[in-house]
Amino acid sequence: MRASRAVALTVASWMCCICLAASGTALVFGHKAVQVCAFHTSTDTPSIVPVGRPLEVKDWVWDAKLVRAATATRGAVLALGLGHNRVELWQLPCPGDADGDFELVATMESSVRCLLYCFSFCDCHAECQAVASGTVFNKVLLWDTTGLDTAARGSEAVVEPSVVLEGHTGVLFRITWSADGRSLLTVSDDRSVRLWSCAGEAELASSDYPATCVDRVADATALPHHASAASTVASMPYHEVWAGYGHAARLWGAQFSRRCIVSSSEDTAVCLWSYSGECLATLDVRLSTHARHPCAPALTRCVGVGAGRATQANTAGGWL
Repeated sequence: MRASRAVALTVASWMCCICLAASGTALVFGHKAVQVCAFHTSTDTPSIVPVGRPLEVKDWVWDAKLVRAATATRGAVLALGLGHNRVELWQLPCPGDADGDFELVATMESSVRCLLYCFSFCDCHAECQAVASGTVFNKVLLWDTTGLDTAARGSEAVVEPSVVLEGHTGVLFRITWSADGRSLLTVSDDRSVRLWSCAGEAELASSDYPATCVDRVADATALPHHASAASTVASMPYHEVWAGYGHAARLWGAQFSRRCIVSSSEDTAVCLWSYSGECLATLDVRLSTHARHPCAPALTRCVGVGAGRATQANTAGGWL
């Protein structure tokens, strides 16, 4: 992929992650800065072009989400998940105003104030307000940022965690939400990948369960995190389904796919897991040949960005 010189330099210095947001928009972030970019795929040479200058903040940026797209008269609004259990909402300059100022709109932080190495916005639908943070005290905190996007300018709010998930015995390094927001994958310094869900035993054992973790739902009102749903994050019975140990070092990331769960580690290996927690294969990514497994051909076409995040998996545009 061709990138402008500005974005190329940003990627090199930030050890960034890239999130595709609204149509034609990419968020490039890492360390303490975020760059909004235009993502062009209509030509034979796709490109990423920076929009304005980077937004620099005072804390590590672990995740970013476009809350409102830019209009002709107002810049886009970004939500940032930061390194001390805090969410900041920022108004970007108007389109075309490359030298315009960024404005901090509102903030919300968890009552559990501590250092984080991972933070994840749920993206099951555009208006989802659920977030997950992994603490240095080995806990996964689920909390709700409802009201932040409509808060008065300059407001600061503190909220209690809605759910606390315990089981890891090491620092959390990555949290991945399922497409429907009902399941999560977490990885840790304790060398484990863990699946958490609010689904019941019958659903977890169903052959349809992997698809609910990967495929986006057309009708957002059917999702449990939607504002029209009777349930909330706090009322959903998230629980640990299984913990998988197959790596020789800390884990950096995990992802849902249609046929298996994929985890990556500092040991340079990739493990493929069944949805019941069985380790199906271990692939040493330093080698040119891989274990004979149905997932392996697609896995070799993955493109990794940053600390274990992958942006594209196979030629069909999906994960495995």
